[in-house]
Amino acid sequence: MIFLVGILFISFISAISVSNCCERLKNDGAWCQNALASECATGVNPFTQTNYKKVPTSCESTSYCKLGTCVNSLQGTCMPNTPQIVCNKEGGVWKGAKIEDLPECQLGCCLMGNQVAFVTQTECKKLTSEAGLIINYRSDIKTELECIASATSDEIGACVFERDYQKTCLMISQTECNKIKTTTNTAEQKTVEFHKGYLCSASQLETNCGPRGGTSCIDEQVYFMDTCGNAANIYDSSKLNDNNYWTSIQEPSCDDENGNKNSQTCGACDYFSGSICKSYDRAINVKPTYGNSLCVSLDCTYNGQKYLHGETWCADNSKTGLKGKNLPGSRYFRMMCYNGEVSVEPCSEFKNEICIENEVNSFSAADCVPNRWQDCINQSLKEDCEDVYARDCKWIGGYSLLKDAKGNDLGKDENNVSGSCVPKYSPGFDFWLGEGYGPELCNMGSSVCVVQYEIGILGSRKKLEQKDWDDRISKCVANCYCIPGYKDGAAKNKYENNKPDSDPVSYDAWINRMNNVCTSLGDCGNKNNYLGFTGDVKDVFTSEFIKKP
Repeated sequence: MIFLVGILFISFISAISVSNCCERLKNDGAWCQNALASECATGVNPFTQTNYKKVPTSCESTSYCKLGTCVNSLQGTCMPNTPQIVCNKEGGVWKGAKIEDLPECQLGCCLMGNQVAFVTQTECKKLTSEAGLIINYRSDIKTELECIASATSDEIGACVFERDYQKTCLMISQTECNKIKTTTNTAEQKTVEFHKGYLCSASQLETNCGPRGGTSCIDEQVYFMDTCGNAANIYDSSKLNDNNYWTSIQEPSCDDENGNKNSQTCGACDYFSGSICKSYDRAINVKPTYGNSLCVSLDCTYNGQKYLHGETWCADNSKTGLKGKNLPGSRYFRMMCYNGEVSVEPCSEFKNEICIENEVNSFSAADCVPNRWQDCINQSLKEDCEDVYARDCKWIGGYSLLKDAKGNDLGKDENNVSGSCVPKYSPGFDFWLGEGYGPELCNMGSSVCVVQYEIGILGSRKKLEQKDWDDRISKCVANCYCIPGYKDGAAKNKYENNKPDSDPVSYDAWINRMNNVCTSLGDCGNKNNYLGFTGDVKDVFTSEFIKKP
């Protein structure tokens, strides 16, 4: 009885602990695991857009967790025993075959120039792609030793051989030299010799090639040439008569960090430092000490300022000298110095793009980026206005463009002082058409200042005229800064005891502040265009242009 009860109990435990194949676990996110149903993830699979699956059986028996081989060309790997969902998630291609049955997952020889690697074809594709080479894969080579032996030497040296009964020489690779040996007749084959690291002008080789055969441009640098037309070492005028420098391949000792721009004595050019080998031109270059080639500078001069090869910088088309003032009609440009020439890349018109320039280690880099001004005016807090990660805006204190229904200021800074959020780079628009968002945007910058006065009991407001403001009014009591000359000039003494309601405390300061707000909104306010002229408005009745300030 005890034995039977025990069996029934174990069966009961097993029944409530049935293992399921979970497409994904809910706790650690693992895929295709055998676990209890309560441990399986629920919801939608983001890769298949179907609900996560679970069935009371082992994963090996399911279709959605069937194991196969994952071939990932980007990573250069072949992973056996991988579920399809895991393979697709990693960017691979899932195949139902075993790894030993897939040709692309078998080891072979990957040839990359003068280098080799005993890897799979999948990994060979990755390696050659990274090196910018065309894939050259040998599946017939089955061992690593065979693969290594298939590599040929590309070491450069003096290939000495006989031609027309003369002992001559070519500066080529050992591989190319071996080809000469195999294509000549048996008697001549014995004369072909390769001397690694030697120059054809080496006296020890006793060839008909001697030193001092001029200079030439090879691989963008200036090289000495021997009398047979072979390249020797990089040009260095101090080594012209140095026998050792004409004997073996040597690194130049005259190179500098500036690429020897316009150097008369050294041919160690460096394209990335801004120089390249070119033939001497007496009209624009200095003459080299020896030969007719030199490292020509690729730098540029623009508006009297020098720029390095590869540098970019910002400019605009303003003729006023007010760079970056975003005048009507102005436009940003990205300038580039490349191979000694200055090229121009315009940013989007109407200042929809602006040019941003940075300098790293005295090297200028610029780019056209979107002008994010559209939501500036809606910002009521200075902190939000000046969030450079969200928008391109600036804060002008003293006046708020945003008002509530009662006319109270909504724009405030951290000290609860009124202010306005306006574009940092004022946008442009077709203001001459008189339509679109341009006029509406400019109208937001309009402001009326109401000045309050105290007049005597006998005074009459009806008879008060403009001239009476300074002649007869005895006292200004509010917004006195809106009076021309207040606190400055003739009105100073008359109103010096009055306290204005708010800063600014002078008429000019108030006018400048309001003009700053207005001109920042776009092609609005009191400013000239990019040519330095005031705007012209066409009278639709007379078809004449009227000059406007």
